[in-house]
Amino acid sequence: MMGDYIIQRWVKPEDDSRRPMHSAKSRVPGPAQKKSAVGILLVDDQSDLRSLLRRALELEGYSVWEAGNGQEALEIAEAEGNRIHLLLTDLRMPGMDGYELARELTRRRPDIVVLYMSGYSENLPPPGVPFLQKPFRLDTLKREIARLLQSNRRAAG
Repeated sequence: MMGDYIIQRWVKPEDDSRRPMHSAKSRVPGPAQKKSAVGILLVDDQSDLRSLLRRALELEGYSVWEAGNGQEALEIAEAEGNRIHLLLTDLRMPGMDGYELARELTRRRPDIVVLYMSGYSENLPPPGVPFLQKPFRLDTLKREIARLLQSNRRAAG
């Protein structure tokens, strides 16, 4: 259900259906495709949703690392260091939940921006904490990421 809502927004027109889709990293950026040095760590235990979100964010020009759980995310963050600027994490995952992951990652990297997402209606972050309720529109995700990164730049500068 949730994936269907997001997926139907990314169906290519039929006349394009025979051309392969490539990730942004393998294409030369055009006017509609920004090139960005911003890295996003995407964490969700649903691999199909994770793959879809990764493709959408890469098409926006972001560098994206994906992890299926909190421990894997911490290992990626350790290896990639300052190349990751934003953590986009699901709240409910097996093992370490999104809150625990964000606490540990921001302890190591206080400058990282966190955006939570969840398909559940309980244990949500308090008002004012960046959060998207699944299902969400991809344009909503893109706007929220841009807003958070811009706010973080202003705060740091």
